[in-house]
Amino acid sequence: MNSHTTKEANNPAPSTSEQTHQWPIASGGVRANIDLDLAGNQEFFEAIEQFNTISDLCDRLILDQRLTQRPFLMLNRLKKSLKQLGGRIGKLEHERDVWKMQVGSYLERPRMTFDQGQPKALMFLHYTSTLRWLAQEMDKNVGQAIANQQYLEAYYTEQRNFLIAIGSAVLSFVGLLTAILL
Repeated sequence: MNSHTTKEANNPAPSTSEQTHQWPIASGGVRANIDLDLAGNQEFFEAIEQFNTISDLCDRLILDQRLTQRPFLMLNRLKKSLKQLGGRIGKLEHERDVWKMQVGSYLERPRMTFDQGQPKALMFLHYTSTLRWLAQEMDKNVGQAIANQQYLEAYYTEQRNFLIAIGSAVLSFVGLLTAILL
């Protein structure tokens, strides 16, 4: 009987009052459930909650960028939308930087408490790797929002330049016609 089966036999399902999180870990054919107590590891779980909050903001921003209308002629609305989205990106980048500094300082000196009988080295490696992976995901998501913003700004600039070129061509043609006719 492995430790996973013994754990399930003693405690079939964690109750909501226990405030623990279980993640099954499989490594080299050995399966272990590792529990991290919420009360003893508050800083870790706060970092996870902050990641979720910032990721939600990033997801909403990316959705708003994708839903931004790209008009052909009237570019004033697009310019206003770009300013609003740009402000949100600045705020998002600031929140990401603050979060990454907090996680970075936590990863320099992790403070985790483990229950007796838990595979401490495996748990430590798993949870610190999780935070590093979340930091990479955060960079990827914010990078996508920035790339979308740059695309929208390039679209605005190209459309503005196109309208200027068309206007110049029309005015040049009108000038040519007036020169010929007069």
